[in-house]
Amino acid sequence: MATPKSFSRARSPAALWLPPFFVMALIFILSSSVLPRFQVPIPHPDKVAHLIVYGVLGFLLGRAAGGNWGWSWKRAALFAVVVSSVYGASDEWHQSFVPGRSIETIDWAVDTIGAALAQVPLYFLRARKAGVRNN
Repeated sequence: MATPKSFSRARSPAALWLPPFFVMALIFILSSSVLPRFQVPIPHPDKVAHLIVYGVLGFLLGRAAGGNWGWSWKRAALFAVVVSSVYGASDEWHQSFVPGRSIETIDWAVDTIGAALAQVPLYFLRARKAGVRNN
């Protein structure tokens, strides 16, 4: 199976770019206040939340960059991880101004890992789509 070069350009820019901007706005809103602590049966639930939310953001950014700009998977993935990581760092900095919140470097690292891990399913989705087109 050949490595796919780009997603189909059938989606409009708004359909590709609004979802990641919505997630970024949601992150900003949630980090602007102190969130209640819930008892859940998993270790480090805040880290799991960071991993999931930034995984979604990384996935959506990679999808948008690959689908709208026609970038290769590697370039779109790098863009998604870098933008998610920078946004995660800026979010941690933003939290330093919110009473009851603080900067946690480990949160930023987990944000970056989540965005990076999200590129794996994007690769397989693009490969499958390219394989369907080539058959």
